[in-house]
Amino acid sequence: MSGLLEGLAFHKRDSPLHKLDPRVKLFYALALMIMAALHDKMLPLLVMLLAQAPLAALGKVTRMWLRTLRSSLPLVLLILGTNLLFTWLRGSLLDVYVIEDILALAVRFLVFVASFSIFTLTTSPDDLSLALEQMGVPYSFCFMFRAALRFTPVMAREARMTMDAQRARGLELDKGGPLARARRYIPILIPLIVNAITRAWSMAEAMESRAWGASRRRTSLYVLRLRGRDYLAFSAILFSLIMAFYAKFYLSLPYIIPIIRSALGI
Repeated sequence: MSGLLEGLAFHKRDSPLHKLDPRVKLFYALALMIMAALHDKMLPLLVMLLAQAPLAALGKVTRMWLRTLRSSLPLVLLILGTNLLFTWLRGSLLDVYVIEDILALAVRFLVFVASFSIFTLTTSPDDLSLALEQMGVPYSFCFMFRAALRFTPVMAREARMTMDAQRARGLELDKGGPLARARRYIPILIPLIVNAITRAWSMAEAMESRAWGASRRRTSLYVLRLRGRDYLAFSAILFSLIMAFYAKFYLSLPYIIPIIRSALGI
C-alpha cells in the first residue's frame, strides 16, 4: 500500500505531458474514469488500460507508473476474491462469461489507478492548486487538496521506513493471528501519528506567521493559459469520451475469453 501511495507522488520531468495545462490533465483523468465506469466488458477496459502505456512513456514516468500498478495488485486480488466468493455464495453458475465479468471489474480498477497515477505523476500540486483556483474553487479547498497530494506520499514513505526500522529491531509483523498482527503495528502507528501531528503543527504556525486567510482576494504570480497543445489534447480526450459513449450504446462488444478459447481450440 505504501508503494501505491508513493507512486502517486509528482515527478518533475521535461516531457510534453508535464507541459500540458493541469486542467487538461484533470479532464483526462476524469474522462478515463467516466469511460471505465461506463463500460462493463473486458475488451474496452483493456483498450483503456493499454492505451495509457504510451502516455506514461511520453511523460517519462513509465517506471513509476508500472510500480503503481504493481503495488495495486493486492487490491486487484481482493476484488477478484470478493466477487468470486459472493458469486459462489449466491449459487450462480461460474462460467467463462461470469469469470470475464469479474476480471473486467479488476481491469476497471486498474484503469482508475492508471489514469489517476499519470495525472499525479505529471502534475505539480502547486500547478493543480492554481488551476483549481482559476476555475473558481475556493482557495481553502485548493490548499487542502494540494497538502493532501504533497504529504500523502511523504507519510507513506515514512511508514515504510518505520516498518523497516522496526523489523531491523526484531519486530515480526507477518506472524501470528489478526489480533497479534494488529498489536505489533502499534510501534509503527505511534511514530507516524506523532510525526503527522508535528508536521501539521509546524504547517499551522507557518501559515499563521504568513497571515494566511487575512486577505479574501488573493493574487497569483503565475496565470495559467491554455495553448495550442492544450486545445489539441482536450479535443482528443473529448473525442475519445464521445466514442466511448457511442461504443456503449450503439455497438455490441463481444466477450473475449470465448473468442480466445475458440481460436485455441479449447
